[in-house]
Amino acid sequence: MNRITTYIIVIIVIGASVGGVYALDRYYFKEDNDVDEPQVVVEEGDIVTVHYVGWLEDERIYDSRRVFDSSRDVDQDTILTYVDRERGDPFQFTVDREEVIDGWVDNVVGIKEGQAKTFTVPPEKAYPAWSEDLIFEVDRYETLPVYEEMSIETFQEKYNEEPKVNMVVTDIFWNWDKIVTSIEGDIVTLMNDPDVGENYRTYIEDSSDWTTEVLSLDSSEDIIEVRHDVKIPSIVDAQHISLYREDFGDVMSIQRENGMRPDGTGIIVDVSEDTITMDFNGEVNNKPLTFRMEVLEIQKAP
Repeated sequence: MNRITTYIIVIIVIGASVGGVYALDRYYFKEDNDVDEPQVVVEEGDIVTVHYVGWLEDERIYDSRRVFDSSRDVDQDTILTYVDRERGDPFQFTVDREEVIDGWVDNVVGIKEGQAKTFTVPPEKAYPAWSEDLIFEVDRYETLPVYEEMSIETFQEKYNEEPKVNMVVTDIFWNWDKIVTSIEGDIVTLMNDPDVGENYRTYIEDSSDWTTEVLSLDSSEDIIEVRHDVKIPSIVDAQHISLYREDFGDVMSIQRENGMRPDGTGIIVDVSEDTITMDFNGEVNNKPLTFRMEVLEIQKAP
């Protein structure tokens, strides 16, 4: 073996040895930027962007589970009291118990970006508030007066006109004709003038399908007999019903006192032969809620 060949062999051996040591070093002592990044998961304080849908079961008024809220486009007829915002875009929130319900925080923590999860939240982790004071009943059969009196100021507020004798206006709740029969001083007297046998669509501003049939009218006895018919479920608005029964005007205050959204919104939950029952507790209050949530993006907390 000549000298040149010997040098080449020595170089190869040394190179192999150094390369092997370097490879082992790289294998056992990786640099930080070579470590596989762990997949990001949601933690409290993070800002997350999600798509979600929520289902509600309420045996009083629904035969099966139905959507009550969603970030995606849905048929608005399936949502009763959650119709106050646009849908279709993802929903973004901070994973914070002051911002969203405990049940969301408990279940979104630990989800990976791009992952979806279905979970059920018990009432105590969602919206536990509930009050018996927010259950109202209305008689299906009622007697109303033919004649009524009000101040000129009240008449102007209700009908946006100056009262005149023989003027015909439409009742703002019952939706039938009323005739101004006299004006004496500050008092206006009106006569309710519905047609017997006619069904009047009351509460038309909110399309609650509340109709009232006039059963009889006796001017000499000052009595109108009516029957109310409504559908389950229908949305009702306390402020509008307060035009007919003043105690409904307290609903928003009671909702606020019980930590609910004070919107005056209720649902007709029962119709019997004699009564109509309305529940102004929030639709989601004191009920288990099921959600399907997909985490689209996670912004880590500082």
